[in-house]
Amino acid sequence: MLNKKSALRTRSRKTSKFKLLNEKVQVLEDKSKVLETENKDLKNENSDLQRKVQELLSVINNMKGADAADEIRKRFKISELEEQSIDHINSSTNNPHNSSHDISGSFLMEGEQSEFLSSGEEEFGGLQKDNWLC
Repeated sequence: MLNKKSALRTRSRKTSKFKLLNEKVQVLEDKSKVLETENKDLKNENSDLQRKVQELLSVINNMKGADAADEIRKRFKISELEEQSIDHINSSTNNPHNSSHDISGSFLMEGEQSEFLSSGEEEFGGLQKDNWLC
């Protein structure tokens, strides 16, 4: 009788450990699925951003001559203050003591985005607005 109780306790402990292990595996599988989905979304976003960069580089390359800087300012609605700030950041990135800068944010106000998009539709064959907004 004593051996039978001992065997049942051992079996119960092993069953509990197995259930706990299965729960941990399930949690890890769920996290893995979430990370895979997130990775897929980030890859799609990356390819969209690369496509947008290529389109913008194409526009810049098409703007040859002295009017290129003015055209860029007009298209992206960059004010002189923003431009000076960007120039300052670019010049200070050459300084090895000041090498990390975060340039974030949009150059366009919300109302200006639609104006920019409608003006660029002819040149890009009527791209969707969603393709330009980040």
